[in-house]
Amino acid sequence: MDNEEVFYYTSKHIESFFGKSRKVLYYWRKIGLLSENIKTNGGHYRYKFIDLVAIKTIIKIKEAGISTYKIKKVVMKLKKDYLKLKIPLAEKSFYVLGKEIMAIDKKGSFNPLTGQCAFIMNGAIKQSVKNIAMKKFDIPLSSKPVLSNHIQQSNVL
Repeated sequence: MDNEEVFYYTSKHIESFFGKSRKVLYYWRKIGLLSENIKTNGGHYRYKFIDLVAIKTIIKIKEAGISTYKIKKVVMKLKKDYLKLKIPLAEKSFYVLGKEIMAIDKKGSFNPLTGQCAFIMNGAIKQSVKNIAMKKFDIPLSSKPVLSNHIQQSNVL
């Protein structure tokens, strides 16, 4: 283990970085979005860098139109399913797909609440599907099958 010094950020730092007040941070801690951190004798909380990552993740997910309640449900589910996670919003990667929060792990992306997997279709896969559709319906490669517009517009299966 290295003896690297850890820097702790104050609520004032958080407010200057992200524009979030102590009350917001208190609420996020209270509902479990942020971990209980070091509390000074004067009752002030201190935050590590990983907490800043979680705060920025919360902000970005909320900007995408997801409610705090739904974020809380995702965090609670991840903590239950992945017992080693202490701060899920900083330890996993996320993106918003419509009204759903998707998590990314080694196996791919999934909805933590439903367990449903998401598959992002890349260019090579799109071309492969077009080729299959053209062969199946005996359509020459120069023609576009009826499915072509749907395949081109769809990013997620």
